[in-house]
Amino acid sequence: MLVDFAQQIGVRVAGRRILVGVTASALALTSCGPIEAFKSSSIGERLGLAPIAPCEVTKLEGKRLIGAYLRQVTATEGYDMFTITGVPRNSGLPRNLTFDDSKIRRLSLSAEGNLSGSRRSVVTPGSGFPDAGTLPAVYDMAYRAEGIDYAGPLVVGQSATGFEIPTTGRTLYTGAVQFSMTRFFEDGSVETSTAQGRFNVDIGYGSGRARFTATALENSTEADVPFESLTWSNLGICGTRVVSSGQGSVKTVSAEGRTTSPFVIGRDVAPARSSFESMQFASKDRPAPPDAFGGIFSIESDVGTLSAVFLSDRSP
Repeated sequence: MLVDFAQQIGVRVAGRRILVGVTASALALTSCGPIEAFKSSSIGERLGLAPIAPCEVTKLEGKRLIGAYLRQVTATEGYDMFTITGVPRNSGLPRNLTFDDSKIRRLSLSAEGNLSGSRRSVVTPGSGFPDAGTLPAVYDMAYRAEGIDYAGPLVVGQSATGFEIPTTGRTLYTGAVQFSMTRFFEDGSVETSTAQGRFNVDIGYGSGRARFTATALENSTEADVPFESLTWSNLGICGTRVVSSGQGSVKTVSAEGRTTSPFVIGRDVAPARSSFESMQFASKDRPAPPDAFGGIFSIESDVGTLSAVFLSDRSP
């Protein structure tokens, strides 16, 4: 069986479109010892064959808020990503938010639509996304903890339950995406770019895999984002979440149509740490399959960082 598998890899490595088929075959054979060894190899990692972490279902699932927060220390260029949980108001807006063993309590709504609470927190509606008066929504959250100021984008909404997630078929969400990119150059200079565009995510419930694509980018800074589209393939379905979990591969396509990587050093792809965290939010009419999708991702390398926040369009 190992010989047959190796022949499949040899035939398909040269053809990018067929790699997904190879990955699916590999995952179907994970009971074989040699396959486990291959998954941990450098080739296996490039093909997205790293193990998926278990997906825990809590008894509070479906009754609480769920989301993701990409936190940045105000004085640095690095990011931390956290899964958000929270308690909703009757109006649907957050009352409490919990992340990283921290809790922002008693969030109150101002006339301007901002939320404020403990830890000197200020939560403002994200510009360019659907109205944050109802959930799911995108916010920009800033707060202070132990003398350190933090800020970053937040996506939050009502969690679906595990039994509301289909087990067969597929669904497609579309919506708005915003990119922020910082590049560090050898002369010590730093360049920041931002862009807005549209995304779609194709979620296959039977295969347990998803594919995220962002296109139609419009730059909003003098320095352009150096790609016109981005695709993150082979994402994993983790209960109500869609995550990287050590899986998947990212590629960008330039204006000239060249497939590349977000960050390069000379002619080589720069090593990077990447994380994708997204959620399928509960339908307004329940029980029912989710009707909204949103999240955050970040890619960090020695020569720059790239992050994005996204939320699907409102259902009619």
